[in-house]
Amino acid sequence: MIDFKLADLGPLISATNHWRKNSIEDVLYLVMNKGKITLSETYNEDIHYAEVRTCSDLTAIPETNSLVCYVEWPSGKHCLALPNSWETEAPYEGRPYKLYKWDCYTLIQDYMLRERNVSMESFRDDIQIVRNPFAENSFVTNSEMKNWDPVAIPQAGDGILFSIDGSPEESRNANHCGIYLGNDQFLHQFFNRTSCIEEFSDKWKKWVVSYMRYRDG
Repeated sequence: MIDFKLADLGPLISATNHWRKNSIEDVLYLVMNKGKITLSETYNEDIHYAEVRTCSDLTAIPETNSLVCYVEWPSGKHCLALPNSWETEAPYEGRPYKLYKWDCYTLIQDYMLRERNVSMESFRDDIQIVRNPFAENSFVTNSEMKNWDPVAIPQAGDGILFSIDGSPEESRNANHCGIYLGNDQFLHQFFNRTSCIEEFSDKWKKWVVSYMRYRDG
């Protein structure tokens, strides 16, 4: 079992308010919408992410084959329990954010390895550099970029480089990436959100710096 700590505790704080008013035995649910996690008191298969339960001792929680978020009662400590299989075979959707392990770039690395047997070089820029659309970061300097050609029209399987928070009218460097899946859908993992497939809407298209196509052979 993988012990993961959530960056946003808002849903768990809402859960503790529910348990105080009702019963600490109640099972609640984390739901996912466009990578954002919120709390629900009811199960919805279409947007279900994880169960939320109380426990008396986080060190004694059982192994799991599904996602369960435990809140130790009454200490308030928490743990998102993930199956051990996620260590090497995490699904494309639903990965909690952890820089250099589960982030936008490692998602692309995994996708390319699994779908096309392509091993991409890693990079480990400081997050403050990556988030600055005007800083020269590894999306610009990484030698991996020599294996990709910039294109103006995306095809399924192409990479997408975004520049978030810079004015679309200004020259700016990429600081986010995704994979275009076709049919106006793309796969990505935004900062401090879970990985997800989203509609490639005008909101996202305005931040595109380039589409990138892997140079086979």
